[in-house]
Amino acid sequence: MASLTADQIEDIEQRLRSGAYRDDPRAVFTPLRESAPVYFSKAWQAWLITRHADVEQALRDTETFTSTGRLEKLLEPLDPKLREAVAPLIGHFSAGLQHSDPPEHTRIHGLVNRALAPAVVNRMRDVIQSFVDGLLDPLLASGRMDLVRDFAEPLPVQVLGHVLGFTREECERFRHWDDDQVAVLGSRSGRPELVPQARRSVDSMVGWLRQVTEVRRANPRDDLFSKLVAGLDAGTLRNEPELHGTYNAVLIGGHETTTGLISSAIMLLVRHPDQLERLRADSSLMPTAIEEFLRYEPPLQTISR
Repeated sequence: MASLTADQIEDIEQRLRSGAYRDDPRAVFTPLRESAPVYFSKAWQAWLITRHADVEQALRDTETFTSTGRLEKLLEPLDPKLREAVAPLIGHFSAGLQHSDPPEHTRIHGLVNRALAPAVVNRMRDVIQSFVDGLLDPLLASGRMDLVRDFAEPLPVQVLGHVLGFTREECERFRHWDDDQVAVLGSRSGRPELVPQARRSVDSMVGWLRQVTEVRRANPRDDLFSKLVAGLDAGTLRNEPELHGTYNAVLIGGHETTTGLISSAIMLLVRHPDQLERLRADSSLMPTAIEEFLRYEPPLQTISR
């Protein structure tokens, strides 16, 4: 196995430090995978694992590589005053589905899975089709569209609103609150100038979720959020932060990844017209095509443990 050159290391570290790896992840991950599949980054103060088998092993070995406390670990290098300032953000984000290991993760995952079982999702097919038609039909006359603004962003929000039992406007408001927090927690540098707005967003988000919880408790509906509230009351969710964190995981995980998938899929098909024609000629290839879109241009480039 060839070693990384000094120039390659400097380039990789600069891209990781600046966030430029997001624009061209292969410029970082390909040389690492080929020459340093287990690599310690000084920029991130973390080990990077880039080969599929190693990544799979790390994700499955929850005793060694844990999801619990990973946000706190990411922010350890920050100035103590800044860590104190972002503590409420960590408290809101660090519970629930995304930040737990089995058996706690299994307990929460089961509650969400039952609400989103294949049979349940299949019954929503007509509703989802109506959302798609409602977005596309007005655009047909002009023959032009902004794929992300006009379709890839609003469609997942509408579908998630239907699943969770909220209006599109409520989901959009929540997403903006979440964006403020992710901008800080996802920066690996804390972005001190963004902390005040992120703190305000946490307070607004938690206050709104508490109000909605009481409404659903008094008048439950046939939606996912009502099931999460019922799970809290039954003890499946142990506390309010688990409820908030799980709701956050469903909304952001379902929205950001779907927007990214739709956008990347169309981009790849435009760049590879032969594959587009092949898919048009045989729609039975769509499940395989989606798996390939996700593999080749994944919406999520990194995950921490």
